Amino acid sequence: MAKTVEAGSLVTIFVTVWDLRGNIVDQTGEEGVSLRCGNEDVFPRMDQALVGKKEGESFDVILEPEESFGDFDENLVHLVPVASLGVKNLKKGMRFSHIPGVPVDEGRAYIVTDIADGQAVLDGNHPYAGWTLRFSVKVLRVESLEEGDVDDSDIFIPDFLKPASASVKREAEDMLDVERARKRISEALDRREQSEPAHPMGSGLFTSFVPKKDE
Repeated sequence: MAKTVEAGSLVTIFVTVWDLRGNIVDQTGEEGVSLRCGNEDVFPRMDQALVGKKEGESFDVILEPEESFGDFDENLVHLVPVASLGVKNLKKGMRFSHIPGVPVDEGRAYIVTDIADGQAVLDGNHPYAGWTLRFSVKVLRVESLEEGDVDDSDIFIPDFLKPASASVKREAEDMLDVERARKRISEALDRREQSEPAHPMGSGLFTSFVPKKDE
């Protein structure tokens, strides 16, 4: 019998990332990626979507920029002197977690995109910033996880499966919380409508305008 994903399960997933034109832009290896469901190892919406899925099951999650890598922000592109970075033989593609004079944003990486005349361009936007993407997910394996079995050092999640920064992650969580609240309200209203018997004379303000018969 196929195991079902629960909060706290150790789940191995195979993921293919598609753009809106149907092109593959990223993919995990065939062995997949292991994560702890409910531990915010991946995008909040993907983490939630995993709950209840079974081994062998596949599903899609479409994420807007504010749920994944954020919108492209020109303010995250910086021109800095190469000497200030303290690196010999600076090359394009090198990543920095912090650059001089810029406040630290936990989880954000700055990538060297150009070098010229002793200056370097560092871009703090994720390569997929501003993109709406479809994540095709297949659940390869589900395992029970006891507390202490796995810690953070045992989990490696590629950058294309987690929010670009702490601020983007908070925004994605806020969006998910709002969606959950709306769903709960909608479900509560549905239950109320189903439980209330139909009144032959209607209800609410309408009934106050129905004239009473003389006794």
